[in-house]
Amino acid sequence: MIQATDNKKEAAGIKTSTAKKTRQNRSKSILLTFDHLPRNILIGIGIAFLILFINIGAGVFLLITDTVTPDQDISNATTIIEENQNYIILGIILIISSVIEEIVFRGILLQWIRKHKGTTIAVITTSILFGISHLFYGQLYTVIMATIMGVILALVVFKTKNLVTSITAHTTYNIILLSIAMMI
Repeated sequence: MIQATDNKKEAAGIKTSTAKKTRQNRSKSILLTFDHLPRNILIGIGIAFLILFINIGAGVFLLITDTVTPDQDISNATTIIEENQNYIILGIILIISSVIEEIVFRGILLQWIRKHKGTTIAVITTSILFGISHLFYGQLYTVIMATIMGVILALVVFKTKNLVTSITAHTTYNIILLSIAMMI
């Protein structure tokens, strides 16, 4: 009789600890959900402007120190825009690429590396890979800014546990840059 009671407690204890682990794993996972959607969108837009201001600040610093000239840094971006005069299609491509990049870098890679190597390694690795993926612009400055953006977006994803925020930030940032480039 005592043995049967102990077995029941053990079984209940195992179920309880398994349920706790499942809740903990779920709370650590990053999801693409629409919970708190307005809040996550507003945070994403705010983060986009934060990244934009960091980019502008870094650009001004580089101009002041004569490290780069204005025409040098935007030459590849303006070439891409000049070759694609249909701004609506270019905007749609920017939105789709932002969503895909966020799902790949912050949704899949960040979670996988975090699970196997830890949070710090995951943030650093995915941010560097994100920066490297922007090499096609041909400027080291773009790679460095994309890497910084990757760190910020990874931290935002960990804080909100939702990809909507990083997708919003990334998409807003790209649209702002496209708008600025169209005016130049």
